[in-house]
Amino acid sequence: MKKLLIVILAGFLAQDVAKAQNDPPPPLNMQPVQAWSVFTENFRNNMYDAALPFGRWLITYRPKTLEGFEAQYRGDRNFQRMIAIYNHLGDRNPDPIIKEAYADSALYLYDKVLELFTEDEIDRFRWQFDRARFIQTNSDKIEDGRTKAMQEYKDLYHQDPERLVEMADGYYILFIIREMIGDGQRDAALAMMEDSEQYISDPLVKSQYDDFRNSLFRNPTERIEWINSQLANNPDDINLKRELFDLYQRTNNHQMVREMSETLYEANPDFENTMRMADYAISNAEYNRAIRFLNEALQKTDDNKQRAEIHVSISDNYLNQRNLQRAREHARTAMRLDPSSGQPHLKMAEIYAQAVTDCSGGAALERLDKAVYWLVVDYLQSARRVDNSVASFVQRQLPVYQNITPNAEEKFYMNWMEGETIRIDGSLKECYGWISETTTIR
Repeated sequence: MKKLLIVILAGFLAQDVAKAQNDPPPPLNMQPVQAWSVFTENFRNNMYDAALPFGRWLITYRPKTLEGFEAQYRGDRNFQRMIAIYNHLGDRNPDPIIKEAYADSALYLYDKVLELFTEDEIDRFRWQFDRARFIQTNSDKIEDGRTKAMQEYKDLYHQDPERLVEMADGYYILFIIREMIGDGQRDAALAMMEDSEQYISDPLVKSQYDDFRNSLFRNPTERIEWINSQLANNPDDINLKRELFDLYQRTNNHQMVREMSETLYEANPDFENTMRMADYAISNAEYNRAIRFLNEALQKTDDNKQRAEIHVSISDNYLNQRNLQRAREHARTAMRLDPSSGQPHLKMAEIYAQAVTDCSGGAALERLDKAVYWLVVDYLQSARRVDNSVASFVQRQLPVYQNITPNAEEKFYMNWMEGETIRIDGSLKECYGWISETTTIR
């Protein structure tokens, strides 16, 4: 934990100062909203060093809300971006001690989010899962990283076994069992397979379970030697290569882990491997690269629900780049592919809410800007209508946006009559010209 101080001390010691002086101003004595805007712009332009001091101030002194911008401000997204910044800066630095410091700093932020935000504000399961995945992929930089990642995944399994088992086509439940086998926990591994098998429908995962059961009495070194002997006769066997990758990872052979990860994708860029590459790119804020792999994954599944989820992810990556029209395009495609999912509707609401933020430029909202929030409300309500699983989230979000739609005085001034339709396009402002949708005056 000492290494953590190298990176975050300058930012978080300010908390002690704040107790004595109240909140200090943002860097360069900017207004909070200006600091937020600068941070967002620098992050979007990959200017991570420049974004860092503003992001530190925001997550320290405005971790959840920003006065006057409650609807647009996403405190959890600021933490997410700061984690991506630390991840990027750590990967770029050749000093292994600094790499570890940045990894510790990112891990600290994951812990901070789970401490600050409630289940009503974030998907805590997803955040804990992202933390587990971060520990797993950075296990060489985090003390007892492999053990900690394993414990995180086991905890997630006990919280919601079906959800964890289904993630990434069974990859993470297989990781847990591989780790148990590697640690010599034969009985625990057998018990986990017996308990989780009820949630598995993929025959490939079931087959892997059979292989696990057959290999429980082999230690990792013996298993590596055996797999290599098999690969000598079957050099194109992708299942053997995948298992070999996992074994190298478990035995902390980092050089071979790097080689095998590339080999796996080059040998068989299937859906699972492609999605893993996309997830890695997203975690490093490499949005264009993530979009490329996500588009590639679309060609590798015929399942419309999976394809819809991928389009939502592509939409989110374009949204992070502030390419709102492309983000909308993919959200609409997801709506067509999976009409029963509320996630594409929520993404549409987020896109149009971001359009207001971008169009207003961070200034006070005008009546014309507020009218766009009627459209945001439309999509929140349609999300709830088609998908009851998002009803609780929508119920919390609706008042936020309803409270900043035009009030009675503003509607009177604009001669807007309740029940009539209004078109959200360039007739409001030029920057809304691309939206070209109608909504109802309320």
